Amino acid sequence: MSELKQWGESQLTKQDQVVIEATGNSFHVYDLLSPFAGEVVIANTLAMHDRTQARRKTDKVDALSLARALAKDYVAAVWVPSPEIRQKRETASHRHGLSKNLTSIRNRLRGLLYRHGLNFQGPDILSPSARAFIEASCLPEATKELLLSQYRMGQALLEEMRMFDQSLAQKSLKD
Repeated sequence: MSELKQWGESQLTKQDQVVIEATGNSFHVYDLLSPFAGEVVIANTLAMHDRTQARRKTDKVDALSLARALAKDYVAAVWVPSPEIRQKRETASHRHGLSKNLTSIRNRLRGLLYRHGLNFQGPDILSPSARAFIEASCLPEATKELLLSQYRMGQALLEEMRMFDQSLAQKSLKD
């Protein structure tokens, strides 16, 4: 990406317009090129599909289609949030992912117990009483090891979530 920044610095002027296709790193590319161009637009190509559809699908053809759409003011632009908003979105997405992973681990634990005819009755499958239940069960040792492995991953994830939430709480007090 440093090459792109160097290219933008040497080739773009404030009279230039740049259009890029919305992809996973388009905000980063936007940030790199914005200081050098007059306008950088991130195109929502799905919203423009009917206007830019080409028979051949190559990067060169797509780039030409986007350039023509920009020249004709046909670009369906993506809203570019501020870096602060993007950071908050990344943080929220990460926290959501932690929660989804924890739910997945809990479901795997309960599912593995269920496949062996066992049902932990406690409120939390990641509690110390759940671990004691697993250890005291009559399951084969290999199955116990699988369950305990999932349990340990769940405990590690709970600790990560606790630390992450604590960090978020401290940051929110500063804001």
